[in-house]
Amino acid sequence: MIAHKSTELSTDMDSGVVERCVYGRQLHMFNVFSLQEAKAFGAEKWEVERAVGCCIERLYRACYFVNRTCTKHTQFNRFAEPEILRLTGEASSAGKGRAWFGLQEKKHLGKAEFIGRRLSDGDVLSHTTAALIHGLPVLSIPHKVQLINPSRSRPGERFTRRQRQLRPAEETVQWNSIPVTDPVRTVLDIATDISLEQAVAAFDALLRSEPVKTQGRKHAAREIIASNAKFSASMRVVKLMEYSTG
Repeated sequence: MIAHKSTELSTDMDSGVVERCVYGRQLHMFNVFSLQEAKAFGAEKWEVERAVGCCIERLYRACYFVNRTCTKHTQFNRFAEPEILRLTGEASSAGKGRAWFGLQEKKHLGKAEFIGRRLSDGDVLSHTTAALIHGLPVLSIPHKVQLINPSRSRPGERFTRRQRQLRPAEETVQWNSIPVTDPVRTVLDIATDISLEQAVAAFDALLRSEPVKTQGRKHAAREIIASNAKFSASMRVVKLMEYSTG
């Protein structure tokens, strides 16, 4: 069973910016907040709903994203991060370019952190969601957060869950106290379930990022493949190992 940490909120009185903490560790918010967090600062549900379409966007039920700071709904400005507000402004003026894609990345990471604090037993963030967490290149941003679980595959409104064999101790790491597949396992999942092209790009980027770890990561990939029947039988995984030249 994976233990999940309780979340606490604190406020920087000088800046008015919220810090979301887990056992004292500050987490990124990515402009995303829950209805519960809004209520913790005195906002009522009707006030949140009234701000939707003005300065905030509803991502899921009881999950919201701050698009801009607002003089009319100032109680939600505390959830905004300057970098993401900058991306929002650039994306709105430049169309679907680099800023727009960067904004979608941040928004998805906010969803992942929101979902990650509400995981069921055995759930692990995976696939493209994990790639974004690790800073690996992706071809597109999924609408739903992606998970794997060794014993269940039932999806939800907010996430896609695949039932996959997993060795948690060897193939997962922690991100903001949330379990996520490690970079090598992430690349193999992408190759098997999403796209060989994306997997090759991600694996090459991973291998080139730290040359001293290249051989170790290739060895880790071979070890994971040998221990996993699905990977061993996947022609995409075979081609991934042939094509990756990092």
